[in-house]
Amino acid sequence: MITMPSGIKKIEASDNVTVANQNRNEDLLDTKILAQNAHIGAGGAAHPVVTTTTAGFASAADKTKLDGVAAGANNYTHPSTHPPSIIVQDASNRFATDAEKAAWNAKASTAAATTTTAGLQSASDKSKLDGIESGANNYTHPATHPPSIIAQDTSNRFVTDAEKSGWNAKASTAVATTSAAGLQSASDKTKLDGVASGANNYTHPANHPPSIITQDASNRFVTDTEKATWNAKASTAYVDAARPYVTGTYTGDNAASRDIALPFTPSAVILFAASGSPGNTGYTFGGLAVSGGPVTGNQDGSGNQILSVGINKFTVISNNAVGPPYGASNSTGIAYRYIAFK
Repeated sequence: MITMPSGIKKIEASDNVTVANQNRNEDLLDTKILAQNAHIGAGGAAHPVVTTTTAGFASAADKTKLDGVAAGANNYTHPSTHPPSIIVQDASNRFATDAEKAAWNAKASTAAATTTTAGLQSASDKSKLDGIESGANNYTHPATHPPSIIAQDTSNRFVTDAEKSGWNAKASTAVATTSAAGLQSASDKTKLDGVASGANNYTHPANHPPSIITQDASNRFVTDTEKATWNAKASTAYVDAARPYVTGTYTGDNAASRDIALPFTPSAVILFAASGSPGNTGYTFGGLAVSGGPVTGNQDGSGNQILSVGINKFTVISNNAVGPPYGASNSTGIAYRYIAFK
């Protein structure tokens, strides 16, 4: 026996049918039929469509309408006006006051201003305005001015006709030449500075008569007779044919190097100060010099060459730069004595 979804038991061929099972199935059918009749209601066997006064099945139109209603919808009627306070404003939605609107309505339009109508300033007018200084006016400069309104300074001065005449009469900046007056050149100025005051175009003669020479104690003329007399005198150097030497004296003149003439080429010369001293502390007056062997400041032959022999002479020096000992065989004012051997 199979139990159907309605609860009725379906008898199969192998089942034993009993009165109890039959009654049970009939009771279930009766209950189902009563329930079905109650569902159909007064509309009869067919299902009636629901109306505003009678319950029934929903029509297709009502179903479509119902599906279009949001869950929880109510019978709300939006008011025709709202107080501003319930409106949520944002950056794109703001209330404006009547004062603000009036101020904005009073503003100029976006039309550019013309010479007859006020409006926005154009870019070209702005450029023109920027090129005009503050406080500028519609001033037309006169063609001429009286000098009195000109403010003079160190670089801008008026001059008088008299001043102009005076300056025009001055020399030009052209340099003077031998044929035209002008400014003195730098080279002419240098040349002029090199000329003594009162100088003349004097040419010194090739020779002078003795009469125009002013003599003094250090500059005297001598006669030919005087020269002949003095040349005939004997030398101060003593020469004796029997003795192969000469002696003599001289006074130092502080020349750095000085030759003392002899009547022969000496093989040796002995030199001392007139006092007989060969020298003093740090200075050497002389000594013994032979051919190829001069008197020097040091024993090893270095230093000053104080006395040396040569052809028909011997040489002395005065040297305070090299030493000590310093070469003093020709010091100023010292008298020297010598003997020279053939």
